[in-house]
Amino acid sequence: MPVLDVRERWQDSPNGGRKQSAGVTLTFHNIIFCVNPDRYTSPSLLRRAKFWLLNALFGRQQGLPLLRPEQLHRVLLLRHDRLGDAVITTPLIDALRHLNPSVQIDVIAAPANQDFFRSDKRIGVVEVLEGSPLKRLALILRCRRRQYNAGLQLVLGRTTLPALLLGLCVSKGRTLGMRVPLHQRLFNHSVTIPSELHFSERTLAVLTGNIAVGTELPHFPYSIPLRPEDVAIADAMLARHTLLNKRWILLNISTGKADRNFGDQQNVELAKGLVALGLPVGIIASPKEHSRAESIAQQAGPGIRALPFSTLGAVIAGIGKAAVVVTPDTAIVHIASAMGRPIVAVIPADVVGGWEPVGVPSRVVVTNGSIVEQILESVLSGVRELLHDNER
Repeated sequence: MPVLDVRERWQDSPNGGRKQSAGVTLTFHNIIFCVNPDRYTSPSLLRRAKFWLLNALFGRQQGLPLLRPEQLHRVLLLRHDRLGDAVITTPLIDALRHLNPSVQIDVIAAPANQDFFRSDKRIGVVEVLEGSPLKRLALILRCRRRQYNAGLQLVLGRTTLPALLLGLCVSKGRTLGMRVPLHQRLFNHSVTIPSELHFSERTLAVLTGNIAVGTELPHFPYSIPLRPEDVAIADAMLARHTLLNKRWILLNISTGKADRNFGDQQNVELAKGLVALGLPVGIIASPKEHSRAESIAQQAGPGIRALPFSTLGAVIAGIGKAAVVVTPDTAIVHIASAMGRPIVAVIPADVVGGWEPVGVPSRVVVTNGSIVEQILESVLSGVRELLHDNER
């Protein structure tokens, strides 16, 4: 069984996926409910009893006719997870606007993706789910006052607590979600979503499978509207480093999970290998790691610059100017796809199914305890091929 696999992705054709597994715990009147959505093949009597109680307390009306697009006046999206999850939600946002151009779309976001939604003029109100019980109660009360027609639960790796939160926020409208055994009554409408779909397709299916669309929808790619001020910041940074209007390679060194990052010396070697391909290299990192990017660029030598963009929008605009993007598994994979940039992504084997780049020329280096030198050589080989193909 190989420990390293390099695969090519050219179109929006998703790979076979891995089934997500996520546990949640709910305490209600000192009763603890522990739920794992992937372990229901034969639900125990105790689990059934727990969900009978949840459904009795929080269950939604069943058997309603599907909502029609003209009924979607104000919609709430529950998307309190990561930046990459926000990017893959953009096809659903465009689909909603296609179905009802007058719809107002609000979002419950997380601190990690709130800036993304706030910069998008397609989004109305952005609420941020924070840890304080009082803040959460205030959020629920604000949402209830807005009287949403529909709410969509898009945090597909978790089910119980997000479904309960959505039900509390959308008091008079309908709630829509993914069908998971024993959870169906926590939504007014739920749909079975095949686990082999890409996560962007699974997200879109929460909408298309739960409303009366009436006709086949067009394809909606990722889309990220850019603010002029962010483009100006990105252009100024690239001009300062003599990269504007030139071909260059972007290397991202940061992810939200430390175990997916290369070490500093490995990034130095990777940057050296990339610049040896004949193009300058720009290194980006999270704001907390700008000094680390600068150190790596200095160690790697001539032709390599650190690009400390000051806003998320400037990062996105800068990515859109690169000839090829190289990144570990993080939101940059989806941002590069949205900006139409060829990409080499390094993704762990346990999460590769459903998270690959879509719609752009790409190479996916799948890691499974592989030797770092092999990974780096596979990354360089992928970049070399993409640059060669782009020149033809």
